Amino acid sequence: MQTGMVKTASTIDARMSRPNLSLRGSVEALCRQKLWFASVAGSVLLTTIAASVLLPRQYVSEMKFLVQNAWQQVRTEFRPRQN
Repeated sequence: MQTGMVKTASTIDARMSRPNLSLRGSVEALCRQKLWFASVAGSVLLTTIAASVLLPRQYVSEMKFLVQNAWQQVRTEFRPRQN
């Protein structure tokens, strides 16, 4: 007598079938699990708001000025006006 599980066509098909990843399936799952989705989204939103209000404000900035000395290329001569 065999004590192991007998593989039938239905168990093989169930393991080898791909999950339905369509937009309609996602919306249906969302509608079925409204409370779960709302609690996860709400907790993320409340955590973000609490962190932005309670954490101290810190501002850090760095800047580099790149200045080209253009006066070296300019030729300067003094010429008095002739009337």
